[in-house]
Amino acid sequence: MNTPQIGLVRSDTEIAKIKSAVSKTNADLIIGEPSEFSADIDCLAVSGEEAFRSAATQEQISSILPVDFQRGIASIPVEQLPTAIQRIKKGDYSTHNHPILSITVDHIETIAFWDVGLITNAPARISEYVIESPADDLSTRFRADGVVVSTPAGSHGYSAAAGGSRMAPETGIAITPIAPFTINIDHWVVSPQKVTVTVCRDEAPVAVEVDGQEQAVITGGQSVQSVVEHTFQTIKLDISETPSKG
Repeated sequence: MNTPQIGLVRSDTEIAKIKSAVSKTNADLIIGEPSEFSADIDCLAVSGEEAFRSAATQEQISSILPVDFQRGIASIPVEQLPTAIQRIKKGDYSTHNHPILSITVDHIETIAFWDVGLITNAPARISEYVIESPADDLSTRFRADGVVVSTPAGSHGYSAAAGGSRMAPETGIAITPIAPFTINIDHWVVSPQKVTVTVCRDEAPVAVEVDGQEQAVITGGQSVQSVVEHTFQTIKLDISETPSKG
C-alpha cells in the first residue's frame, strides 16, 4: 500500500497539534501554501479559519479534512486523525459539497463561505428589505433590523441566532430576517441561484458584513447580490466527529 500523503497549510494556526497527530502514523506530511499542493495528496488537514478559507478556493485540492473546526462544518477531533488517515487511504469515507457565495455590493466583489448580513447601522432604526430569488419565484418585502443570507455551514451561526434553521450540507441557501418588525415572518431556504437583497428605505445606512467582516455601507435603493458559482469538498467520517456550532 502506498504511503498516505497529508497536506498541511503552513500558516494554519493549529499546525503543531496536527503535525503531532500525523507523526503517529506512517503518512508523509507535506507542508506548504494551498496553491502549492497537487491533486495527488490524499487530503489536506485544516483547522484554522484563514487556512480553511485559502484552501477551499484552490480547485486542485479535492479533499479537505476539517480537524477541530468550529464553523458549521463537520470535523474530527485531532486525536482521531491517525484513524482518519487510515480510513481515507482505504477510501472508507464520504464527502460533502459546500457552496461558496459570490457577493456583489456597490461594485465590490468578494466571496462568503458562511454568510452575508445586512444590518441597519443606526440605533433605534429599522430598514425595509426586498428579497428576490427568481429561480424560486420568490419576491417578498419586510421591515427588520437586518437580514442574513447563509450557506448551510453558515446557517449554524448568525442565521441560527436570528431564529433560522440549522441546515444540513447540500440543502440550499437560507434567508433569515433579523429582528423583524412583525410577529408573522417567514424564513426561506432557496436554491443556490442568484439572490438579491435590496434596501428600500433611506432612513438609515445599512452595513454589509461578509463572514462577519464589514465590506460596505449602503442606503435605500442599493442591492446586494449573491450567487453560488463555486463549491469545495470536505471529507465526512463517522468517527467521534466534533459537532460544529458556527
